[in-house]
Amino acid sequence: MGENDMTRGPAIQVTITVTAIIAGTAIVITLGYFAVAYFTSTEMDWKDSFKFSVSVIVAAIAAYGAMYAREVRLKTAAGQQVQVTHQNRLVTAIEELLNSLRAVVATSASLQNSFVLRGRLAEASWILRFLDEGERVDQRIKIRDTFGPIRGEEAQIRDVLSKDKSLNVAIAKVLGSFEDMALAIRLGLADEELLYYSMNLPLTRLVDTLDGYINLLRRGYDTSAPNAPFDAARPHVDTIFIEVTELAAAWKKKRSIVTNSPFPELRRTDRFPVGR
Repeated sequence: MGENDMTRGPAIQVTITVTAIIAGTAIVITLGYFAVAYFTSTEMDWKDSFKFSVSVIVAAIAAYGAMYAREVRLKTAAGQQVQVTHQNRLVTAIEELLNSLRAVVATSASLQNSFVLRGRLAEASWILRFLDEGERVDQRIKIRDTFGPIRGEEAQIRDVLSKDKSLNVAIAKVLGSFEDMALAIRLGLADEELLYYSMNLPLTRLVDTLDGYINLLRRGYDTSAPNAPFDAARPHVDTIFIEVTELAAAWKKKRSIVTNSPFPELRRTDRFPVGR
């Protein structure tokens, strides 16, 4: 082995070692960036995450290229020949860095999905706490006891509303809350599956109970004047409480309003036996 070969070996090892450190540091920094955002509940845009990952990896590749170019210049100045094997090592190192980039991108997508799911679950949990507050539960019970027996009987509905005008307020608050929940689900802001398993029965029963009331509103019924006749010139509005009624229709079929796919049945395990 010649002197050039003896000096070339350690130089190559040092170059590869330094490059490996840079590549490893790039990956650690990238994953650390995602981890900090995850544990601090910081919202992240996947495009920004991708740009950050690419920038770090490209910087590592550029650093290696700069070191390799410097070594070539030094060897050329010393009259040494740069062998093809060293170039192959460069190609191999770049391929490894590209593989690292693919892994980082895959991890970024996975973490991004995790951030989105956490946000939807948090929003759904807040909605459940809001709907389960004592005032709203009392309002749902009052509506059920009042309108349950009469359902779609328009004359009786108008009579009940004329005797107790506070019912209009209760219905507006309860239906309005469920309408907001339906919009949050439709827009992907809240987790539908969690809300379905928690609020399926209260929602579908409420919409069934108030079906006649909703139809009156859509036909132009003025809830502020229960005994007033219908105004034929008033436009028929089919979109009143449309989100909550469509959500209830989908949930009755045990299907998602967003994907139209069926909800999986919740199965109890031996850890939580029924009746024990």
